[in-house]
Amino acid sequence: PTLRSGGNNFSLGQTTHTLTILANDNTVSIDSSMSDSTIDENGGTANVVVTVNKPNPTQDIVLNVSRASSSTESAHFTLSSPTLRIPSGQSSGMITVTGVDNTTTEATARTIVLNLTGTLPAGWSFTDSSGMSSMSLTHQMTIQDDELSLLGWTITESTITAPASGGMNHTLMIRISKPAAMPILASVSYNTSDISDEDAVGPAMADFTFNAGSGNDCRTIQFRANGPTTVSCTVRFFSRAAGKSLMLTLTEASGQTQIADAGFEINPATHIITVNSP
Repeated sequence: PTLRSGGNNFSLGQTTHTLTILANDNTVSIDSSMSDSTIDENGGTANVVVTVNKPNPTQDIVLNVSRASSSTESAHFTLSSPTLRIPSGQSSGMITVTGVDNTTTEATARTIVLNLTGTLPAGWSFTDSSGMSSMSLTHQMTIQDDELSLLGWTITESTITAPASGGMNHTLMIRISKPAAMPILASVSYNTSDISDEDAVGPAMADFTFNAGSGNDCRTIQFRANGPTTVSCTVRFFSRAAGKSLMLTLTEASGQTQIADAGFEINPATHIITVNSP
């Protein structure tokens, strides 16, 4: 065709554009999570959830669950299902792990390693590996034995900031896993490599003191028979502690065997407090 404008002729050519639509409707990303990494043997539970970013409209996604661990199914834990299923039209599926109670004292906590393997419906693939149609997910959790009696730290803050001047109290919590049938006396010692106690160098040069004037002295921890399972104590840090670390260690009181006699073991034995500059 020809256009006329002011005596000039213009010709219109033909231009072709091609638009390519990439099909990614059948490409999915998959993820998994675990609600807790430790469960109690006496009915404690943890959920393992697998999610996809888009549901399959017509077919279920089924993952088989296999175990490779120091625990035995039925004897130490149960699974709500041998498979984890994401129903068609939905974006997630879940299985529940439940601890099984027994009367055996385990020397160490048992572990559960769950391997989830499966195949996507035909024509579907994962975003992290083009064309990949099978997958594997692994989760590990620990079963806490309720016959094992522990004495250790309840760690709240492992890092604190030193005061610009004066002192600052820091509360520590020491706990036992169940009430003791007899009194327990423990001692707390500390490392001396780079930090100084007031009793050793005097108040003018001290980085910290156990004599905080508030709460129990951390050097001696006592649990009453059938009493509370948590005891607090206080350490006071001074500005000179900035940039240093204090490692506290729980031990039997000198000449005593009360912790072992009461059927407890110390775990964890150490607690490290890092003091940052103000």
